[in-house]
Amino acid sequence: MAPFRGHALIVLEPKLVFTLVENFLGGTGTRNIRIEGRDFTAIEQRLIRRVVNLLLNDLEKAWYSLQPLKVQYIRSEINPQFAKICQPEDVVIICRYDVDMDRAVGSITVCIPMSNLESVKGKLLTTFQREQSDEDISIKRVLTENIKNIPVEFVVELGRATISAGDVMELVVGDIIQLERRTDDLLPAFTAGERKYMGTPGVHRGNNALLIKKKVLDPNRE
Repeated sequence: MAPFRGHALIVLEPKLVFTLVENFLGGTGTRNIRIEGRDFTAIEQRLIRRVVNLLLNDLEKAWYSLQPLKVQYIRSEINPQFAKICQPEDVVIICRYDVDMDRAVGSITVCIPMSNLESVKGKLLTTFQREQSDEDISIKRVLTENIKNIPVEFVVELGRATISAGDVMELVVGDIIQLERRTDDLLPAFTAGERKYMGTPGVHRGNNALLIKKKVLDPNRE
């Protein structure tokens, strides 16, 4: 798996191999075939090689976002005793995939020694992601609903004016303070102190109301 050092191993379960071969040759893949006691024929090995090449291509695609690889086929081995890619005490990563084709079920296993991945160990630790379980989804839904029910302050600003402290002290009932906005300008609406919406004032069912015209995507821009 260039640029990694060392070798990796991909294992196809025998009954899955024979099912694939039978399907390639026009069979249904559902016959009970005796798989012990004989090696693969030359034709079967060529068909298996085609499947393995497809798997290796998919393996390259799966790794591409993390580390572009060039996976190269070295050789095949039927006897597990001779399929040695590392020392017995070495740590390895094993990924098993179950393949279900109608009534035929088998597995494909990928084995990669941990020592091969030293160059990308940091990337693997920082980009690790796991699928959300049913419990995670349930907790997320509960938290979302609880957050939706939290009361927040909603403020609509009619306008602003700057006057001196002396003028404030001289204000009496009936005085008018001129605001900087026109009557047809959109008013900003603030949620928890952040400008979120723009709208026009009005009355709805006897109450002061705001008709929201647009949502503010960037509070720092007008």
